[in-house]
Amino acid sequence: MLQKGYDARKPIVKVKGLWLRYRVSMQGDWVLRSLDFEVEDRETVLVIGASGSGKTSLIRALTGVAQAVFGAEVQGEIELCFKSLKN
Repeated sequence: MLQKGYDARKPIVKVKGLWLRYRVSMQGDWVLRSLDFEVEDRETVLVIGASGSGKTSLIRALTGVAQAVFGAEVQGEIELCFKSLKN
């Protein structure tokens, strides 16, 4: 449920310049590289890709689990309704 007073003209998810890598690979490659996308209210999104392509990492980054549980390095901007996670 969207928060009271939410502006339906704005996207409910907005990601700009998202990069992610896990601590075990800080010297290695980024798992997610420069992602930009928006999800509008009532829009359905399907995340598909080959094994190891970053689907789970994307969801972990959006929910904050990548940073909190896995100690991942996340750069970029994620906005979820009124909650903003800026790095």
